[in-house]
Amino acid sequence: MENRPIIKIKRDKMDVIIETVTILALLITFLYPAFYYSYLPKNIPAHFNFSGEVDRYDHKSWVWLLPIISLVLNTALYFLNKKPHLFNYVNKITAENAEENYRSSIKIMRFTGLVISILFLIITYQTVTLGLSGAGKTPVWSEYLIYYLLFILTFGTLGYAIYKSRKN
Repeated sequence: MENRPIIKIKRDKMDVIIETVTILALLITFLYPAFYYSYLPKNIPAHFNFSGEVDRYDHKSWVWLLPIISLVLNTALYFLNKKPHLFNYVNKITAENAEENYRSSIKIMRFTGLVISILFLIITYQTVTLGLSGAGKTPVWSEYLIYYLLFILTFGTLGYAIYKSRKN
């Protein structure tokens, strides 16, 4: 790795908004199952197939797995954002272009954390709701929401990253 400048990137208004929404999504991902935990049956949906049907049940304590994974991933992204000079870049990083490249990559990482938080929130919501209702299939709207959200946000973020790297 070349000798890249190490600079601190200040957060702008959009960064604060993304981080705030991410933290709120994380909080809700923990609070929703906490509120309903005592009402959940012993076994809850733990895995869904591509049709949205439950294909595995586990003990209700597994409801905490998704919020914990979301928290761990977002914490890792938070600390990675403090070292953008370690990221991979398409172009050579110089003192002149470092700030713009670092800022773009940090925004992409923040947005990725937001996407992770929202997706894990939706899946946790589905798990708890299906556990409470005893239904064996997710509602069609949530099934499509997850697929389209995942597709659009993943490829949208990737497209934005490619666009920004070529622009820089």
